[in-house]
Order: sequence, then structure tokens, then C-alpha cells
Amino acid sequence: MSYAVDYVTVTQWGDKYKVCVTKKVFKDNFQRKEKDNWASYEEKLSNSISRTKQTLIGYGVSNDWDLFCTFTLNKDKYDRYNLNAFYTDFTQFLRNLRRGLKCDIQYLLIPEMHEDGAWHMHGFIMGLPLRMLREFTLEDKLPNKLREKLSRGETVYDFPKYRDKFGYCTLEPLRSSEHAIYYMMKYISKDFIELATSVGCHLYYVSRGLKKPPLVGIGTTTGKAVEYDYEGDYAKIKKYDSIQQVWSDFCILEGQEKEPF
Repeated sequence: MSYAVDYVTVTQWGDKYKVCVTKKVFKDNFQRKEKDNWASYEEKLSNSISRTKQTLIGYGVSNDWDLFCTFTLNKDKYDRYNLNAFYTDFTQFLRNLRRGLKCDIQYLLIPEMHEDGAWHMHGFIMGLPLRMLREFTLEDKLPNKLREKLSRGETVYDFPKYRDKFGYCTLEPLRSSEHAIYYMMKYISKDFIELATSVGCHLYYVSRGLKKPPLVGIGTTTGKAVEYDYEGDYAKIKKYDSIQQVWSDFCILEGQEKEPF
């Protein structure tokens, strides 16, 4: 017999506090100590989705991202079906740029598979000098969705060095990294995790040195009705101005560093 609990973490974001509520699935007390042995496939999957979303939200809103990006592969230049090789070469490409430009380029990327099995990646990037980019214009041959953005006066960049090596890409200035990371959560689904596991790829890719939100405490919900800023299938987020407001809505063990289960 299994059951799910609301697992609450509180982190500090500047002068604000953020509560993240995710689901954690357990079996009965007798079996709890050996989770790897007792957890069913569905339970492990649910916990993996919750943990991954919580981690990505932390990276997403703790760093000063500049651009939302989509990186695709041109079949005439690269093997679109080998994600691991793509990522290895992509990171070497960025390391070369860092050395040549003397800049600190950081990223958070989530892979996605096309219907035909080819890969591309969405995510965030910061530290890439704008002089390396070129603004798309309506004179370029572009898909309708992108032309509509340009017609509304939005800025979308091309990355010529990437395009020459790998294929088509777009980079767009971020107005709100928080809203963008919540949008990205749609890519972390049961089907995606099953797919990533079956082909041996990572659920997400991050550069070294990214900031994480400092942990303030963990705990459980009180059952009190809370109006969350974001609600998804596996995670809910609420921002607070003070830790006292957090304590009024949640049962928090202040300063605890380890999971209570």
C-alpha cells in the first residue's frame, strides 16, 4: 500500500522566500527504510519528476539568465539522433568561445525529441556577448510563428557560429526567467523521463557554477488553503515576503538540511 505526501522546501531568493511543494510517494512504514527495493516503477517515476522540477526551478530563478534559446540540428551537418554526441560537441563549442571571447557563458538546457526521433534543446543562456548574435528581420526566410513575433516588435536573435556548425537556432531576450522556467516545466513529463531513461540521456544539462537557492527549511503542509503563484502536475510554488508568512501556511522545520523521510 503506497501513499503520497506533500514535501515542502523553503528557499531564500534575495529578500523573498519561496515555498516549493512537490509530491513524494512512499509505501508503509515497515518498508520505508529500503526505498529502492520497495518503490514501484510508478512511484519512482513520480518522485523523479517532482525532484527534477524542483531542481530546475531552483536553477531557473537563482541565476540572471539573458536569453531563452532553442538549438536544433541540421541533418546535413550533424547527426540529429545522437544527443550525447551533440551535447559533448556543444559544450566543447562553448568552451572554445569562452576562451576566445574571455567570457563566462552559462546554460541550463532541456532536451526534447521530435516525432521522428531527432533531438533539439530548449533552455537558458547567460554571458554570451550580444556581438556574437544577429537580429532576425522580416527579410529573412523564417517560420510564420517567428515572423509574427518580429511583426509585434519582439527581438529574436540568430547565433551564426552555432548555425554554421550545428544548425538553426533562436535566442530571445528574457523578460521574466521565473515565468520562462515555469513554461519549461511542461517538457518534464512522464513520457519524457521514460524516453530519456530508455535512450540513456540526461533529463537536463547545466553548466558548472550555477547558483542554487539557499535552503531555509523543509516541512509539510498544514491543510490550509493556499493560493499558489504556479501550479503544475508535480510542483506548486508560492512566493512570500517574510518567513513569518511562510510559517503561517506551512509546518516548517527551520534550518533542517536533510530530508525528513
